[in-house]
Amino acid sequence: MPTLPYNYKIIHLLHQYLILVLIWFIFLVTEIVGRIFITAYILLFIISFCKMKDINNFREKGSDTITHITKYDMSILYLLADYRNNDADNEDIEFPPGNIGRIWFSWEYQPSDERLTVDSIKIRNLQNRPGGGVRNPLVKVCALPFERQTNQTVVKKKSNNPRYDESFHFQISQTEFQRSRLRLSIFDNEGRRQYPIGHITCPLLDLDTSSKKTVWKDIEKGLETSYQLGAITFALQFIPPDRVTVTILSAKDLPAHEKLSHQCFLVKATLRYNQKPIKTKKTNIVKKTVDPTFDESFQFKVSKEHIESTANIVIEVLCRSSHSFKADRNVGQVIIGGKDVVRGQALDHWQEIISSPQQSAQKTYSLSPP
Repeated sequence: MPTLPYNYKIIHLLHQYLILVLIWFIFLVTEIVGRIFITAYILLFIISFCKMKDINNFREKGSDTITHITKYDMSILYLLADYRNNDADNEDIEFPPGNIGRIWFSWEYQPSDERLTVDSIKIRNLQNRPGGGVRNPLVKVCALPFERQTNQTVVKKKSNNPRYDESFHFQISQTEFQRSRLRLSIFDNEGRRQYPIGHITCPLLDLDTSSKKTVWKDIEKGLETSYQLGAITFALQFIPPDRVTVTILSAKDLPAHEKLSHQCFLVKATLRYNQKPIKTKKTNIVKKTVDPTFDESFQFKVSKEHIESTANIVIEVLCRSSHSFKADRNVGQVIIGGKDVVRGQALDHWQEIISSPQQSAQKTYSLSPP
């Protein structure tokens, strides 16, 4: 058998050696790349965990606890969702500098029924909250100067361009119509608080009464003082033949004129025929809160001859100071009753329970000045 030349053996050995070196190099590169991928995966996991923690903090404690990057990401998501939900209403509108929002609404006045209807409310171009974040807007609608009733839309969460498919009705005589104004006030609902954004007012005589019209106005900063009195929630029930039950549930956003530790609230309910007081009842006092909960019921005997006409119940929120002997101060009130005394929502509420005996009807009212 012939032997291989010496040079050929050397080349063969070198070739085997190079193959071994190449295999070793491939394993080395693979190990380095694998470590890089493992490290990157760990870093991504840590980043994702931190961002999820920030989002949870945002949900539980508010936007102040969120990181800058996550806050920006969340705002973009909310804005995209808002655009998608309102895509049909995204008109190509130019807003003037400094504009804080624009509101559209439809209205119609029917002289024969003495009824004003306001509906199809929508808002565009609300600005984000001062600390960032999309608003939770709502609108309160009121007819001035009588202010017998204030209607409120639902809260539209996470939307700077909300639409409200709600209708509100006001009983306004033709004489009152001549000097009435319509006020729409916009609030931002955050937790248990409502923060004012702005308002618009519109004299009814400036509006065309020939047919249903849609108008728009730019929102003005600031609100009129009556909205600073707070709101009260109560339920009514008519028990035939002559009993009306009033259940005082809670009040919200009551004004604090002194240290909260010295301030107490209670509610007084007075049955009247026209302006004549018949019977008065009071709740227990609730201390150290501007959002008191009462959950107390009173029952009044109402004469059949008055129940649909002159009977009315005045519900007053009173403030009592725990460190002085001054008389209770009337924070604000609501009057609800028959057609000879009230109009609008207060009358509708009363007529609802009369027409549906044994059924409880709950409403929330903004307090009016005493």
